Amino acid sequence: VGTVTEIHDYLRLLFAHIGKPHCWQCKLPIQRQTVQQISDTIKKFREGSKILILAPVVRGRKGEHRGVLSEIKKEGFLRIRINGKIHSIEEKIQLEKQKKHTIEIVVDRLIIDKNILDRLAESVELALQIGSGLIVVHKISDKDYLFSEHFACPHCELSLEEITPRMFSFNSPYGACKKCEGIGSHMEVNPELIIPDKTKSLVQGGVVPLGEQPRGNWYGSILKSLSSYYKFNFTTPWYKLSSEVKKMLLFGAGKTKLEMHYSSKRW
Repeated sequence: VGTVTEIHDYLRLLFAHIGKPHCWQCKLPIQRQTVQQISDTIKKFREGSKILILAPVVRGRKGEHRGVLSEIKKEGFLRIRINGKIHSIEEKIQLEKQKKHTIEIVVDRLIIDKNILDRLAESVELALQIGSGLIVVHKISDKDYLFSEHFACPHCELSLEEITPRMFSFNSPYGACKKCEGIGSHMEVNPELIIPDKTKSLVQGGVVPLGEQPRGNWYGSILKSLSSYYKFNFTTPWYKLSSEVKKMLLFGAGKTKLEMHYSSKRW
């Protein structure tokens, strides 16, 4: 309705200015966090946990950002994280101009224990200054934790950014639906259309997109490896295959690693 009536942009501004953020878990209003509160939350991580203290300087913006990278180097920082990957500031970094990038300065690398309290507080304070009130703590082999001087729930330890119009825009990654990415629809596979005749086998082309299999192509090589591992026959009608094999053929083998042969190469 907002786009049809052309009031969507006005609603974005309205919601951003009068909106009151609430924690999505306990439903209480979101409050601001101090350096001490952020440090106390980080200290609760399991002892021995390895963390990176990151200061976001570019968040989801297009461009090559050469000036930003040059300034980071001048400030004496050694490492940065670009789009989730750690780089040395000495590397020759080329960012695609038309793609959105997130750049974060690695302010400190720490291992959680009782002897780092003063250093932790100093690093958090510095990261907040550089990141304009935002800090990202990356727990190695786990995930990122976002903290904010602006809005945070002291009970659930959840942080939010300050409300901005882009949070209410389907054209922005910060406001778009995570499932459809702002398009308003998403594609799904209908097994009934992929396998219209369940009496046919793989040899007879029972799985329509694959055609008659196995053949001497890439898909045929994959299917041969799957057949060997899951012990199914290409001549068996689809309806007689086990539910495990059907699920695997339709949705993949997950993290299972298989050896396959294609042409003269082994993969």
